[in-house]
Formats: sequence, structure tokens, C-alpha cells
Amino acid sequence: MSVVNLTPHDVTVMSESGDVHVNFPASGTVLRLGTIELGTQHYPDVPAPVELVEYHHLNNPPKKIPGTWYIVSLPCALAYPREDFLVPFMEVRDARGQIIGCRLLGRPV
Repeated sequence: MSVVNLTPHDVTVMSESGDVHVNFPASGTVLRLGTIELGTQHYPDVPAPVELVEYHHLNNPPKKIPGTWYIVSLPCALAYPREDFLVPFMEVRDARGQIIGCRLLGRPV
């Protein structure tokens, strides 16, 4: 059985005490949703241009391999639910509020 991390960063699962339970290094391949840019809009109450974006297919989804799990971003897992997709769950943050790990891996259902 293997776990392949398809996010752009390492995923570290930490215990309640802050100890590292397991680290899944980034594989170098990132799974992303494909996008289609539909045009830029300007809204009176928004001080920056707003792009209308349609999110659609997964770019280069991994093949399903028995015994292999994939850590992906939550948007990818929600847009394309697969029984072999896992996501970081219950983020752990440092004193500055930066995510430094998670407590568990989740499987959206």
C-alpha cells in the first residue's frame, strides 16, 4: 500500500501533543482543476478586477491503482470524488496562524 501526495507541499500528520506522526513529502506532481477564464468584470464595491472562472476537469488525474491512495486538495476531492482520494483534515497552525500540519487525513464521501 502506498500514499502519493499530489499537493504542492508536504503533508504532515501531527499528534495532539504536536509530535509528527507521519510526513508525506510532495511528489512533485500537483493535481489541479482545469480552468476556463470567461472574462474580467469590474464591480463598484470591489477594488480589484474580478475574473469569472469556470472550473471543470482534473488536469492529468492519476490512474486508479489498487493499494494506492492519493492526497489531493479539497477542491479536487469535492469536484471529483474518488474512493482513493484523501485530503488533509483538521489543520494545525503555529502561533502566526500558518498551517504546519494536520491531525488526520480525511476521505470526503
